[in-house]
Amino acid sequence: MGALRGLAPVEGVAEKPEALERRGETSPFYKNKYNLIIFCFPNNILPMNKIEFLGFEWKNENLIPGINNFNLLTNDQIGKVGFSFYSLDYVRIYSEWKKEDYYKLISLIHEKAVYGKPYLIHGKNDIEAIKKHEQTFNNFTLIEYTNLLDDFPKNIIEIQRRSILMLYKQYPRYGDFIGDTLPYDFFSESYKDWIFVIETMKRKNWIDVGIKKFGDGRFALGQPFIITEDGWLEIEKEIERNFSKQVFVAMWFDKSMDNASKKIEEAIRDCGLEVMRIDRKEHNNEISGEILLEIRNSRIVIADVTGQRNGVYFEAGFALGHKKSVIWACKDSDKGNIHFDTRQYSHVMWENEDDLYTKLKNRIMATLAIEGI
Repeated sequence: MGALRGLAPVEGVAEKPEALERRGETSPFYKNKYNLIIFCFPNNILPMNKIEFLGFEWKNENLIPGINNFNLLTNDQIGKVGFSFYSLDYVRIYSEWKKEDYYKLISLIHEKAVYGKPYLIHGKNDIEAIKKHEQTFNNFTLIEYTNLLDDFPKNIIEIQRRSILMLYKQYPRYGDFIGDTLPYDFFSESYKDWIFVIETMKRKNWIDVGIKKFGDGRFALGQPFIITEDGWLEIEKEIERNFSKQVFVAMWFDKSMDNASKKIEEAIRDCGLEVMRIDRKEHNNEISGEILLEIRNSRIVIADVTGQRNGVYFEAGFALGHKKSVIWACKDSDKGNIHFDTRQYSHVMWENEDDLYTKLKNRIMATLAIEGI
């Protein structure tokens, strides 16, 4: 029903979804998770290599054999995610993540796993340990647990775009029939959200699928469920956009920022990308026109608002308006001056130039993993 899939119980008592529905518990991210069976083990005791997390059961093992600092959690439907021991304990024991955000976290973890760049979720104190095993973590997307929810799509357009790309990654050939899907393939919390996103993508003619709705709010997706020609054109447009390796740097070009500028450029190049600073470009045109042109030609814009220059805010706003990824940054000592309208965005807050390099490189890699095809 609605391409639903369940998890096979290992042992213990399972309460069927129908029983939960009779009690009126229809939210899929509390006790019944998309109407999947929830497994209740006596006294919450799971096998040693199992862990209950975000409402799902995961296989739990050391990410690095013989070293307990990092965990690798695996779920057959959602995929893999890495955690530092500290961050995993913290979010579980102290409930750092709220239940109403579980669907967002599961969707993000699934997205990264589909792209083959699973998250390594860590805390601020884990950086040195991560550096010691840098080669092991090359295929992971590093992110602090406090910043993870910032990666969730900001609006319906971004949900649609990232959903079609996720379908493409799982069914990469023209004409592939799309098999079972779940709400976290579409960043959705409920059946209502799930079918809404699918219907909007169908109206855009990105996908072709038969939809049968039932009185209790559930639905079934019929075959053929495929990505249409228009859907492939949208995917190819995104791929073409992502071919750009240019990163536009918007910042205060003052002598006091020279060392910070060098570290920003170093972080960009160490991610395999190219730096664009308009003050170094040779041209005979009006400067503002050149700025806007290069922002359009860039994959990412880094906006360091240290010094609170109006031009930096303008360039970042222009980039957002053209659907570019903007990475905001600011020196800790200047954070109280960040403009009110942009405080909603996650900023790379840095104490010194080395701190800026490490955090910015991690954020760039995370951004590439989300957008990378």
